[in-house]
Amino acid sequence: MLPVPRREPMPDVAVIIPVHNAGATLGETLDSLRLQRTDPGTGARVDLEVVVIDDRSTDDGPALARAHPLVTRVITSPAPGISPARNEGVRASQAPSVVFLDGDDLLLPGCLPRRLARARQEEAHDDGAVIFGRNVERWGPLDKPAALRALGEPRATLLRGNLLPPCAGLVSRRLLERVEGPFTEGLFSFEDWDLWLRLAFAGTRFVLLDEVDCVYRMRSEMMNHRPRAVGFALEVVDRIEPLVRAAPDARTLLPLLQRTRMELLLWRASFDYRARDASAVAHDLLEAGRASPRDVGRIPLHLLRRAWSHARRSAEARRVFGAGTTSPAARQQPVPDRR
Repeated sequence: MLPVPRREPMPDVAVIIPVHNAGATLGETLDSLRLQRTDPGTGARVDLEVVVIDDRSTDDGPALARAHPLVTRVITSPAPGISPARNEGVRASQAPSVVFLDGDDLLLPGCLPRRLARARQEEAHDDGAVIFGRNVERWGPLDKPAALRALGEPRATLLRGNLLPPCAGLVSRRLLERVEGPFTEGLFSFEDWDLWLRLAFAGTRFVLLDEVDCVYRMRSEMMNHRPRAVGFALEVVDRIEPLVRAAPDARTLLPLLQRTRMELLLWRASFDYRARDASAVAHDLLEAGRASPRDVGRIPLHLLRRAWSHARRSAEARRVFGAGTTSPAARQQPVPDRR
């Protein structure tokens, strides 16, 4: 009689980690998973499936991952960029719940057992919810609590900006099937914001836990800190706008999207300002004024001054900003953002 092959138990959580030259921090990230296999409060065990996806690294990150005892497999991304890498990780894994880490994120002890326990509670009622822990942002030696204090209505919250880093969420594979991708390939930044927005507009529930359970490391070289990133953020806004307009409460949601578009254009204007490109600043400000006319008074005066010599002859500038013959220096200070 032939022996019956032993079947390995299905893991509980797939941890998807794309890496591009993350060798300096990946070891610490993987070591933080050692304290995720048992809930320190209840003793409940969580089996992990750790998949590292090499996104064309030239350092020792992939070799480090292959040597780490917690890593299930190391694979190669089929295309450059974080979205194809994460999608490949989802396809290569099988656990019913998924967490997306970057190669420098850290999970605090007991993070995944707590998220998974809450996810199973939510699945008792319907298809479940995306479970978010609170995170801190690590700027060098300093830890700064994340800005999000309450989740509220998820669509409205997410339309205000990219407030939930990938490492903060645990999402079931069943919920990921509600959206295409799940990550949009071609987005090299803000791809996580795009995913959370599409899930929210697909009717997915979001739950925010009370505990701080992960560290999102901030670095000056991050893609989100580069001028090109603004273009990807604006692309997300363009992609989500049809969903906003089709929503039953579009009259409430659309102003939030318009204001976010304006703020992104102001962000782009700040990059152009530093590049001393006054013509580009003027163009950005005109676009910002069109995006959310009700918030024109919030546009910073230093950007208006930079653009003034290029915009003052424009009939559109006079209409959008009410410039007339008054220079920006003489205008009233913009109303501060008190969101």
